[in-house]
Amino acid sequence: GKKASSVKAAASPGLMVSEAQFVLSTGSALLLGAAYDGVAQVPTASGSTVPMMKFTMNSLTLDGAPTLTVTQGGRSAVTSGSSMQFTGSVVLYATQLSGDLLGVPITLTPGSPLAAILQLLNSVTPLVPLTLTNVTTAQPYISANSLQIPGLSVNAAG
Repeated sequence: GKKASSVKAAASPGLMVSEAQFVLSTGSALLLGAAYDGVAQVPTASGSTVPMMKFTMNSLTLDGAPTLTVTQGGRSAVTSGSSMQFTGSVVLYATQLSGDLLGVPITLTPGSPLAAILQLLNSVTPLVPLTLTNVTTAQPYISANSLQIPGLSVNAAG
């Protein structure tokens, strides 16, 4: 069969990732209608590109105190909530995604052979929810039609 690494995805028009470091961690992530689109070359503000995994889904629900930490120039800002729910045409880009899938710890990167696992996602019916626990993503970029964050708190540390 075809090598999983040959899967190419197109970055969304106008998408540009920040030079800042982003890390999103959460107790659990529920993905509905998830598909792995492949690796997209995403432009950065400095003009280079970064290979990022691209996932699309109907909804993404993060539970277990999801926390987004942004670090740039030695400063960090932390945004957290009791949960985060993204709905409607959800697109997630990430340079790394790790967590436990069915109790098995996995780490996915654009060059990872585990991308083959993600190909299986495309054979799973969209009605089957996919749950990851103890999730950490690096450089996440998420777009959606709607976002709800109950119990939102933002803390900037110098």
